[in-house]
Amino acid sequence: MKLIITEEQLRLIIENENKGKLLSLPTEMIDSPEKVEKIMERYNEDKERRNFMGFNLIGSFYIGDNPELYDNRPFRELMKEVVSVRGDLILNESSVKELPKLRYVEGNLELIETMTEELPSLVEVGVDLNVNYTFIDELPLLEKVGTLYLSNNSITSIPKLREVTGTIRGNYSEIRFLPSLESVGGDVDFLRSMIQDLPKLKYVGGRMLLGATPLADKLREMNLSTEEIKDKFGVTDNINIWN
Repeated sequence: MKLIITEEQLRLIIENENKGKLLSLPTEMIDSPEKVEKIMERYNEDKERRNFMGFNLIGSFYIGDNPELYDNRPFRELMKEVVSVRGDLILNESSVKELPKLRYVEGNLELIETMTEELPSLVEVGVDLNVNYTFIDELPLLEKVGTLYLSNNSITSIPKLREVTGTIRGNYSEIRFLPSLESVGGDVDFLRSMIQDLPKLKYVGGRMLLGATPLADKLREMNLSTEEIKDKFGVTDNINIWN
């Protein structure tokens, strides 16, 4: 799923909200420590004078294509200034620890086995969001995502998440609360997770697996039939609440 806004519209939204300008940066320029260092030197020189509040990356960036940046201080500083990405941002196994300004990723966002502790500003990811094996335990502002991976991380709450256009892969996860979730386009798999409630969920475009969860226990105590449970959550395929 792509963000249904143009680059110019996104830029204006962010700039209006934050009263600063985004500097567009083609990702092909981020291909060596020397270039990254020069980019950051120029950015820091112009930041206050030109009222820059961060970078808008144009294109996809894959850390695996640039191994010399895995443990590079200027690159980590650059990532701290990224606000939006018009493509994929794949930082798996890198030394990136902070992405404090990141709000929008049009493609995939992968931070597998990084030292990342939080994504305090993230609002929307167009395709996959995978933060497995990180220190992230909450996504406080996330509202919309494509496929959500929860099985191998410490996330317990995503309070503002309204829509998942793909699937939720949350089996054996620590997730407890999704109080705002209304719609999931594909499967919902919370098998043997800690999920306790889905109070606003009204549509599931695939299967729903809730076996061995606190929510399944609660549903069985209500003595609802399988069809009644499917109707409750708008499940279009099969549902399983048994261990």
